[in-house]
Amino acid sequence: MRKNNESLDRRDFLKNAGRYAAGGLLLASFGGLLQACKKTIEPYRFYHIRPEKCIGCGECLEYCYYDAIDLPERSRYFIKTETCIECGKCVSGCSHSAIHIAAIRYEIDKATCIECQQCVPVCNDHAIHIPAVFYQIDSQTCRECGQCVPHCPQHAIQISVPQYTIDQGICTDCGKCAPLCTHSAIHVHQCDYILNQNNCVGCGNCLTQCQTEGNCFTWAVANYSVVQGNCVPSVCNKVCQTTCPTGAITVSSGQAHINTALCNKCGECLSVCPYHNIIPAKVQQNTATCTHCGKCYPVCGHNAINKITPTGYELAYIDQQACVHCGDCYVAGVCDSGALTKTPASPHFPPAINQTDCNKCSECVTVFTCPYQSIIKNHPGGEPYIDTAACTLCSNCTTQFSCPHSSISKWEPANHFDPYISSGECTSCGDCIANHICPTYQAIDRILHKAVIDEDDCYKCGKCEPSCRFGAIHQRN
Repeated sequence: MRKNNESLDRRDFLKNAGRYAAGGLLLASFGGLLQACKKTIEPYRFYHIRPEKCIGCGECLEYCYYDAIDLPERSRYFIKTETCIECGKCVSGCSHSAIHIAAIRYEIDKATCIECQQCVPVCNDHAIHIPAVFYQIDSQTCRECGQCVPHCPQHAIQISVPQYTIDQGICTDCGKCAPLCTHSAIHVHQCDYILNQNNCVGCGNCLTQCQTEGNCFTWAVANYSVVQGNCVPSVCNKVCQTTCPTGAITVSSGQAHINTALCNKCGECLSVCPYHNIIPAKVQQNTATCTHCGKCYPVCGHNAINKITPTGYELAYIDQQACVHCGDCYVAGVCDSGALTKTPASPHFPPAINQTDCNKCSECVTVFTCPYQSIIKNHPGGEPYIDTAACTLCSNCTTQFSCPHSSISKWEPANHFDPYISSGECTSCGDCIANHICPTYQAIDRILHKAVIDEDDCYKCGKCEPSCRFGAIHQRN
């Protein structure tokens, strides 16, 4: 029985083996037939990827059971650091949190900011706040010299500049005005005034004038007198008495007498006395203390003061090229003769700063300093600052505008890093570019890799076509 069973088992095995072999041949021939049908029979056309639409995201790969879609590497996305301003607007546009931007901010250096407000209109977010300062001229202290005018690049300062001159007809060449001019514009040749004792009658007019100057004239003999014993009034007919305009000379007991209280030292008696018995008052001069004011010269009616002009002498004048019209020579009031004159400009108008033209650059008080502190910066209070809540970090305040004093700067934290897209978190979905999350600077870029479909592996199942949201997969015509 056992032998029969074994014989039966062998027959069954051979029979089954024959069946399997026949089935295998049949399946093999059917597979070949299926391949032939797949490549020739409609509507089973091959699927193809449009390279102009494929962004290499790889989302289609998981839908192909036969691994017919070939994409060796997904497209790589990156940030161009040379154009990225680190505003951070793109961060929220990535649903996979793959974009990383350091937290920066923009600040104003209060120490260097001149509060010109030129940066304010550059900020479209109205985040920059600058106190509304303005500059004006104090007309009470302004000399109208105009020295500030060339320092205003906007030509906003309006000054009608006067002219200073010397009236040469009345100038005494004292030279007091010359040291007051720090620009050496006043040219005066000082003269020496020397007492001529031969002509002096001792009137003392020079003493009165010199008392407020160098006080160089003093009395050597204070009063007129008569030589006793030599007077012969009976012979001269008392000519001195009749000549004296003040009645200071009287004759009694054969002798002339002078009342010094009435005598004005005019010297009239000196020239009429035939015996030269009248002794005049006498003036002496200390030339070392002379101020060269010349006041003594016109009051001496006897040509007793000689005016000595230096070599190369010329009349006093003001060099208009060197003069800065500061008026120091004029306001000091040192010209007693009134020879120094100020002629206002025509037309004349009050000094002012045109607020429409002024750009608050501050050069009228920083580059130039008014010697009389007549330019005033009016400050309403407060400090310049950037509102970080309103600031969108657009960088316009540093890229579209250049602060003249570099007062606006970009602040970076200690752990600052260059902006980047994490390859581990990025899915290459392309939304960052498709949605234009960096529209202004276009700092996000990519290296595209295109997928292709291997027709030998594709079974035309069509599952890949709807998986591509970019419409890159289609059946070839």
